[in-house]
Amino acid sequence: MHAQEQSETPPPRPSSQADPNEAPRPIHEEVLLTPEMMAHLKEQKEQLRQKEQELTEREAYLRQMEEEIESRLKELIALQEKIQKAQEEIRIYREEQEQARSAQIRALAKIYGNMKPKEAGELMQNLEDDLVVKIISLMTADQAAKILSSMEVKKAAKISKALTAN
Repeated sequence: MHAQEQSETPPPRPSSQADPNEAPRPIHEEVLLTPEMMAHLKEQKEQLRQKEQELTEREAYLRQMEEEIESRLKELIALQEKIQKAQEEIRIYREEQEQARSAQIRALAKIYGNMKPKEAGELMQNLEDDLVVKIISLMTADQAAKILSSMEVKKAAKISKALTAN
């Protein structure tokens, strides 16, 4: 009978199992809210809703500003590229003009060099000093000396001084 006694006694239950005879405990206990608490919660909920609305509006505004900034940046980049292209065209144009001017001065130097020195000196007398300097500097020393000697003394001195400065 000893074995029967052991089989009649129920095995011990783990403590985690609830007793079926006990009333179940609520998972969340009910909290009673006073009208003041309800009003305060309602006010906080409204404030949160307003803040959320403000944030949504700010977000939309910032997105719009970001798009506008990106658009303007693209416009500025395009404008900068146009400016750089124009500057390059101007540089090329100036270079071409300088080359053409140099070619003209070389041609004048050849023409004046082939003239009689007295005639060349008389003609150069009426030219601007810097042009005369450029023309004379392209001539041989013998040609330049003959032309300078046929020019007015003051003009020849200015030209000589300018030639030594180059």
